[in-house]
Amino acid sequence: MSLTQRQQEIKDEFIKVRGTWGDAWETALRLDPEFVAAYLKFSAVPWRKNHLDDKVKEFVYIAVDTAATHLYVKGLKLPSRTRSGTARRRRRYSR
Repeated sequence: MSLTQRQQEIKDEFIKVRGTWGDAWETALRLDPEFVAAYLKFSAVPWRKNHLDDKVKEFVYIAVDTAATHLYVKGLKLPSRTRSGTARRRRRYSR
């Protein structure tokens, strides 16, 4: 299935600004091209204004990507309970 002219314009602009494209973006583009356009407008600000080094921008993206997975409080608490349980077992068996 080929892209509409508007979808292709959004994809081309995304690649030009962000330098990357993937299957997830392709799917999002097909489902809601205006969402991808709005996301690009928002996420491209650091790249267009260029106040930060590219490396710093990438680290910010990494931080946002990893933080977004922990917005679910139970999901955040589960690993800490698992780690503390592991630590208790290690202390108990190392005596």
